[in-house]
Amino acid sequence: MLNLSLNAIEAMVGANAKMRKVVIRTESNPSQGPAVTVGDSSPGFAPEDRERFFRILLHHQGLQCGN
Repeated sequence: MLNLSLNAIEAMVGANAKMRKVVIRTESNPSQGPAVTVGDSSPGFAPEDRERFFRILLHHQGLQCGN
């Protein structure tokens, strides 16, 4: 959780200070269990780069618990 929150904060470094926002949500679904979502107001990356980004991430970190 801390890593996700710090990543969200770092992603907004170039944004207008008044527009910065980090949202952490929790929910419980009886059939799927608890869920936590961390979001931020950064511009993110282009949708066409999404697959490449996660391919690089998995290549460097692997599918290890806690990454």
